Amino acid sequence: MARVRVGVGCWVWTGARNTQGYGVIFLADRRLGKAHRVSYEHHVGPIAPGLVLLHTCDNPSCVNPAHLMPWFDVPGRRTAGTPIAFGHWSTLGPLDRADLLALD
Repeated sequence: MARVRVGVGCWVWTGARNTQGYGVIFLADRRLGKAHRVSYEHHVGPIAPGLVLLHTCDNPSCVNPAHLMPWFDVPGRRTAGTPIAFGHWSTLGPLDRADLLALD
């Protein structure tokens, strides 16, 4: 991925971003895809249907697969002004890593 600044922690997408700060990239079929999903699928493998990728670093421009965790999608979720768990809203309120692991 040519538009990535690899660091010790986050791998920052330096190409185009959407209004939420996620990197965007044109896919082979000319659809617009999210750079973090492309990176995860390239380095780790397919993302199961119905799952989203959570940024454990809380940095939407990060494409480091080690910072991306598959998680269940919550339809209609709103993140603005809502307690977050590793970068994303949870129906259970604020969670820490132990809570998340216990839910697995």
